[in-house]
Amino acid sequence: MAGILLFGGTEEGHRLAEELCRRGAQVTVSVATGYGRELLRDVPCTRILAGRLGEEEMITLLGENDFSCVIDATHPYAVEVSRRIQNACQKTETPCLRLLREDVEMPGSLEVATAEEAARRLEETQGNILLTTGTKELPAFAKIPRQRLYLRALPSAEALASAREANLEPSHLFLMQGPFSTELNAAVMKSWDIRILVTKRSGKAGGFPEKMEAAQQIGAHTVVIGRPSRERGLSWDELMAVLVERKWIGEEAK
Repeated sequence: MAGILLFGGTEEGHRLAEELCRRGAQVTVSVATGYGRELLRDVPCTRILAGRLGEEEMITLLGENDFSCVIDATHPYAVEVSRRIQNACQKTETPCLRLLREDVEMPGSLEVATAEEAARRLEETQGNILLTTGTKELPAFAKIPRQRLYLRALPSAEALASAREANLEPSHLFLMQGPFSTELNAAVMKSWDIRILVTKRSGKAGGFPEKMEAAQQIGAHTVVIGRPSRERGLSWDELMAVLVERKWIGEEAK
């Protein structure tokens, strides 16, 4: 089978790498961080490249390797990364497939367009706030009093450094790899007396339903940062069908 370049340190990226290997493909996985590399160590047929790549670096990587295709399985909010992947594939004439993360509708929350808008709304509220949006958005919440702000993020050196830079107390941090059950989410929120949950529409793979259900259970309000744009791409089943049709992976065993 031909080699495939997979971008994505996400939960579905890990699952996809395993499935591609199981179906006979040689997979190179590009992840942004060393933590993403650690999550893929158990996938035997992969070559893992850790570090954020610019567009020119992607072009060089594609030019130096004979990949049959590129699969973009990055986070739905990683718009700039997806743009660089698309541009690099166009310039090197490499087929590019985008795996879409399934969206989930959860009514009853305040939906905003950006982290900055969420922060402006929160300035008018009271009570403790739990951020589950990742550490890149922390600067947007700079005006929120630190004693109100709590953060749940991946247990990486980058996340810890960002939390320190934002002057968050260690007692306001919960650094742990998911997935998280509704019960665990609720327990964490109860222990910090969380009144407002801020999250992204990260879909089932990102634990979105469990976070929202936990907030409902404890009576917390929810602020949801909407996805940046309507994405074009393929569902899991559609992606598998294309890969099999083009003989880039084998048929699923009956």
